[in-house]
Amino acid sequence: MPQLHPRLKWALPRLVGVAILAWVLHRVGPGAFLDTFGQVGPLWFFVVLGLNVPHLWCKIERWHRMLLDQGIVLGRRRAAEAYLAGIALGAFTPGRAGEFFRAWFPVRQVGAPLAASLATVLADRLYDLALLLAVSALAAFWLTGAHWALVGAGALAAGLGALFLLRRPLRRMLSRIRLKLGLSDDQKDLFVGTLSSCVRRWPAPLAWTVAGHLFMNLQVWVLAMAVGAEITLFESFLLFSVANTVALLPVSILGLGTREAVLGALFVIAGHSEIHGVTVALGFFLLGSIPVTLAGGLLLLFPGRFQKN
Repeated sequence: MPQLHPRLKWALPRLVGVAILAWVLHRVGPGAFLDTFGQVGPLWFFVVLGLNVPHLWCKIERWHRMLLDQGIVLGRRRAAEAYLAGIALGAFTPGRAGEFFRAWFPVRQVGAPLAASLATVLADRLYDLALLLAVSALAAFWLTGAHWALVGAGALAAGLGALFLLRRPLRRMLSRIRLKLGLSDDQKDLFVGTLSSCVRRWPAPLAWTVAGHLFMNLQVWVLAMAVGAEITLFESFLLFSVANTVALLPVSILGLGTREAVLGALFVIAGHSEIHGVTVALGFFLLGSIPVTLAGGLLLLFPGRFQKN
């Protein structure tokens, strides 16, 4: 049986997201989406665009401080360039090319150990994943009308359960990374030690993670208000976190399609209009994901910026 080209193997599953988006738009009607999105006036349009700055700054600062904590002195501007370029590269390349590019950058610029740099990138991603899982669990209990004590206990149990379930997949992933990069035993120990250090120093990274997600969800809530959805910031935060968690599945590019379908369904479950949920999700893609990816893509057009100083 012929083997698919690696790029084709990566691209085909992501067409699922495009198909889902086509189905969702057919379901709600393209005209209804355009009419609803057209309610976003110029002021709110630029507010949502502008909130990309603090949203991304929190994430960049989180990674930058992780590097500094490990003795990797990379300038903040350089860290921002690597972060944005990594997002763009990861959106359209197979594997985890964006993360590997970001890990490689401090090695190239300041001679950081690859194992340590790679560990900071993984820790950076894990903080986002942990928060999304915890808030998604909170949303599940909230949607079912559970008591607040159960909601808190459920969110805590979900977070601990996720960490437990991720142990083996994480070990397998670390083994694959080690084999792929040819890391020695000493480098493996450095990787594990750096990752553990990033997790032990959790208060500051967690604070930056929460702040970044608050700004991101403020974008979502502003969009919801602009299109006439009567929803609180708290409710919007919960529902969008669930949609974002599902959007992590490798069946779309930047979550396109899956996020719209899930948020539309969640809006209905929560007593809101499906068209509002679909419009908010697709609006976030157009005003949040696309501009950030384009900014990173523009940086990649000038490879001289990523040469060693």
